[in-house]
Amino acid sequence: MISNIQVFCQKRQFLIVCALGIMLTMVLEFIVLRHYEEKLVKDVQGTVTAELVAKASALSTAVNRRLTILQGLLAFTDAVPNDGSIALYFDKFAEGLIKTTSGIRTLIIAPGGKATYVYPKQGNEKIIGSNIFQTARPEQVEALQRTLKVDHMVLNGPYELLQGGLGLVARQAIYRDQQFWGLATVVVDMSAVFAGAGLDQESEYTRFALRQVGGKVFYGDADLFEDRPVI
Repeated sequence: MISNIQVFCQKRQFLIVCALGIMLTMVLEFIVLRHYEEKLVKDVQGTVTAELVAKASALSTAVNRRLTILQGLLAFTDAVPNDGSIALYFDKFAEGLIKTTSGIRTLIIAPGGKATYVYPKQGNEKIIGSNIFQTARPEQVEALQRTLKVDHMVLNGPYELLQGGLGLVARQAIYRDQQFWGLATVVVDMSAVFAGAGLDQESEYTRFALRQVGGKVFYGDADLFEDRPVI
């Protein structure tokens, strides 16, 4: 006959085997779940990265499309050299120049820095006749000074405009007979740019924020940059 001790030992061995089996199953389940979780995370990161690259490209295209309008404004000043002709044709030319492009807040030609030709006039009454150099806000001064030293477009912003809203300002100095003549300026409404790039359409996994090179966040939630974002 099997003694009680032998029965106890057999039961104990059986329980140990069962416990080890359960532990092994739990470990395997943990490994499988962890692997599955990592795969899901990588899949989501891949989706987010692809979406972010697409949005960045769309944003760049949306901005550049509007900045080309400054070149049109410069071409106009070359083609219509005297002030009387500029006054006669500016509004019509400016209207046609931005007809198919949304988000252009203001076009300015400023002989000697004075905002003499402004389109549209409505909403820009505070600008008309002002001297850009004398009325420049602190965030504009450096860019204005740089505009006089280079022969290409200078960007300033985005920052809050006096007329309201977030704007990106593009300027270029105009020279005649190698002498400074004035400034050509395009003010871009960034809300239209963001919408055109699809940044206002958040997906299941993503939210967007934008910051300047110096670190200032000018669009979206600044806290996103503290939460291990894809940049």
